[in-house]
Amino acid sequence: MLEYFENSTDVISVQIKKCRPIDKEVIAYLITYILPLLTLNHGRYIIVLITLMLLICFLYIKSNMFAVNPFLMILGYHMFESDYKHDSWQNTKSAIILIRHSFDEMNDFIEKKNKLNITQINPGLLFGRVSNEE
Repeated sequence: MLEYFENSTDVISVQIKKCRPIDKEVIAYLITYILPLLTLNHGRYIIVLITLMLLICFLYIKSNMFAVNPFLMILGYHMFESDYKHDSWQNTKSAIILIRHSFDEMNDFIEKKNKLNITQINPGLLFGRVSNEE
């Protein structure tokens, strides 16, 4: 799936106005899923655990946080809550951008006013890569 977005031609070139890293959400993700697993030694808690896991899963999907995934970090991807703007748009938009650049690289990118190619994964979640037009 990541390869599809890496090679997608359905892109928009935008300028990032500001961004805030949300990689730390991965720690909350891990704790949310690992701590309940520690209670599996009690048979009667399995139903409660399954219900809790389904609720957490539902909330992550509804809040567009399903991309907060430790495997994406292992693969070198980072997540940023970003404001961005296309030249033809009147207003700035906000979304979470999944990209293979660090926070420092993104700040340099913003300072230089470079363009970023984005592909929509779903509403509120974008896949970003550096524009070849630099």
